[in-house]
Parts: sequence; C-alpha cells; structure tokens
Amino acid sequence: IQDPITIEPGATLAVANARMGRFKISGLPVTEPTPQGRKLVGMLTNRDLDFESDYSVTVESRMTKLPLVTLPEGVSLDDAKRALKEHRREKLPVVDKNGCLK
Repeated sequence: IQDPITIEPGATLAVANARMGRFKISGLPVTEPTPQGRKLVGMLTNRDLDFESDYSVTVESRMTKLPLVTLPEGVSLDDAKRALKEHRREKLPVVDKNGCLK
C-alpha cells in the first residue's frame, strides 16, 4: 500500500476505531513525524481492539511496538508475498533506511 492511512501514538482508541471504520481497514501503522518522514513506531490492528472496553486510552498503550517485522524500500511483490507467508502476518510495512513509511 502506497501512502497508508496512519495514526499517532497519542490518539485515542476511539479515534483509531473510527478511522479504521471510515476507511474500512483492519489496522493502522502508528507513526511519529520526523524531518525524514513518518517514522514507524508500532502497529494497531483490530485484534488489539477485540476485547478493549476503554476506548479513551491511547493507541500507544495498546499498539504492537517495535521491533516489528518490516520490509525494505524497493522490495519486490514476490518477496513481499513470501515474507507475509513466512512471518504469518497480514501486514508488513515497507520502510526506508530511516524507519519511515514509504
């Protein structure tokens, strides 16, 4: 996915849930702005929200934190498919050498 929909660590789960619903997506890369771009700091998926009752808490408190399984910028589609299968993941963010989303 080029230019994915993201969320900031300080946002609430309510905001994250609304964003996932609005865009009909099952997860969000969690990013912080840097001069180089949007640095990946975690992932939040529907699984992180499945048994949540307090949607006023921050994304940071429930996200899967680094280290995450990621792919390098320029990865081929075939290599990406193999990595998804190998790591048994639904999502594998593509990042540059600075850890920023591509």
